[in-house]
Amino acid sequence: MLAGFSGPVLLGLGSGISIQAGFGSFGFSVLLDGLQLTFGLPLWFSQIMFTAIFYSIAWKWARIPLGTGTISSLLLIGPAISLGAGLTPETQLLVGNCIAFTCGSLLFAFGISLAAAAALGPDGVTALSLAAEKRLHCPVPRSNLLLNAAAIMAGTTLGGNFGPATLLGLLGTPLLIRLFLPTLRRLIHAPVDRHQARGASRPATAEATFSSTFN
Repeated sequence: MLAGFSGPVLLGLGSGISIQAGFGSFGFSVLLDGLQLTFGLPLWFSQIMFTAIFYSIAWKWARIPLGTGTISSLLLIGPAISLGAGLTPETQLLVGNCIAFTCGSLLFAFGISLAAAAALGPDGVTALSLAAEKRLHCPVPRSNLLLNAAAIMAGTTLGGNFGPATLLGLLGTPLLIRLFLPTLRRLIHAPVDRHQARGASRPATAEATFSSTFN
């Protein structure tokens, strides 16, 4: 449960830090940044608005099941983006921007991996990607890429923070997730698996005792 709520927070913090790094934002953060610059919409408000819209479409269109992770994604990612952007100092030093970008990238990918490993419910973009897979037979990676590409183009039109990090995020984040996710799944699910194994062994032991007594 803790991992399911920590993942969206780290995801949002990493995204907010990347906005302040000056090399460009990740995926939908470009659109959120553009909406803030053009219409003055806070990052957290835009995130919650889009997440709610995506969840609604995914449910009505393809009945994609949600979960407790859905609630945490809806309520926590947006404020975490604003918090990350607010806590990161604006610096003109290249070294400082590189450090911010590196930290933001790692937190962003780690947060996505942690939420995925917890498997408590998809975030908005993932829910919509699952709906596209179910209704249009479009694989999740492809639909996710198309959604992020559309958000990046719209955000760039509105003056969003587009840069090298935007493209690196599209290519590098999946590689980091592939690195983090297997380990996080083992760490999160290993205690549960051991508990289930102990629970399953008790009936087997009792059954063996019953069998040996009456045979």
